[in-house]
Amino acid sequence: NGTVAALRPGETYLITTEFTGSGSQQYWLMGVGVEDSDGETSYGGGDVTVPIKSGSNQDWSTVNVISGREWVDVRFSISGEVRAVVATDDFESGGSTGGSGAWNGNWSLTNATINQNASDAYLGTHLMQMTGTSSVVQRSIDTTGLSKARLQFLMNAQLWQSGDSLTIEFHNGSSWQTLRTIGYSDLTGGYQLVDLDLSSLLSGGSQAIRITTSLASASAGLDIDEVRVA
Repeated sequence: NGTVAALRPGETYLITTEFTGSGSQQYWLMGVGVEDSDGETSYGGGDVTVPIKSGSNQDWSTVNVISGREWVDVRFSISGEVRAVVATDDFESGGSTGGSGAWNGNWSLTNATINQNASDAYLGTHLMQMTGTSSVVQRSIDTTGLSKARLQFLMNAQLWQSGDSLTIEFHNGSSWQTLRTIGYSDLTGGYQLVDLDLSSLLSGGSQAIRITTSLASASAGLDIDEVRVA
């Protein structure tokens, strides 16, 4: 792991990190966390290729781990604009009242719970878990003074099959508006980032986020972690 301070959008940064293991791997799953001055962290990741810093294999598309260890250079950049975090919840409080910022009330949970399960959480030890064939989570947020905002969270589908889906909605002050429906074919395996623009729906005052699942099997579910509006 490595750290770079004072990141600026549009610039490229270098981290030298170490891979351990053996053999030649075509892809490595990398994650980059960007922390703001308040200690809040946004995450991005995906299958990336990295160049070899040392060793006999200089192919940019593979990593050949020699004698169990290999140092590599990873270059990354960030894009977008700097925005203040409006509200965030990493569920580490262990209950529906947690989080910080402009939340206007607690999470409303139907067939969903805030659980302590470090093996299922993306970060920390707690997460929100939606279970059963139909579950709904909802929370109000104060959007007074906002002209731009995005909803972001990390989701991990459990035992989904064709036809399963979740719907993310935002209340625009008068009615629910669908932001996105995510189906089985949209899954990437493991946690994936959901990033949705709320800007056109902001009306000021108390608005709300709602996430609903529709699953064929009662043993299926959805894990959610690191929710934020910024």
